[in-house]
Parts: sequence; structure tokens; C-alpha cells
Amino acid sequence: AEGGAAVVVLSSDLPELIGITHRIVVLHRGRIAGEFASRATDSDQLLACATGASESDEQVEPIIKEARHVRA
Repeated sequence: AEGGAAVVVLSSDLPELIGITHRIVVLHRGRIAGEFASRATDSDQLLACATGASESDEQVEPIIKEARHVRA
């Protein structure tokens, strides 16, 4: 991009994207959901952004797993 050019790459291979880019823009439902410096992010963060997951979603999952073992 130093010469004023950019390359757009579309991929679901998140580790590859992190390895070949400087910046990643994530879309969710046709809108920009996040922008990340490739060296400062990971696949989990990108996937959460792309799927619209939030911290509250991550907190609920362990509780659901625990509740599956409870019998009435």
C-alpha cells in the first residue's frame, strides 16, 4: 500500500489471512463489524467478530454445558 495500491483478499482461512495481510476488515451482515491489525489479532477474535458473537455469548456457553449434566 506504500505506492497507493491495495489488494482485497476474501478468505475463510483465518490463519492464512493473518499471515499474508497487514490489516483485516471483517464484515457481518454486509456491514463492517471490525478492523484489526493482523499482528494484534487471532482467529478466535476474527471469528467472533464475523459471526456477531459477543462476550456475553462466551460467558453463557460454559453454563449451558454445565446444565446438560443436571437432572431434575
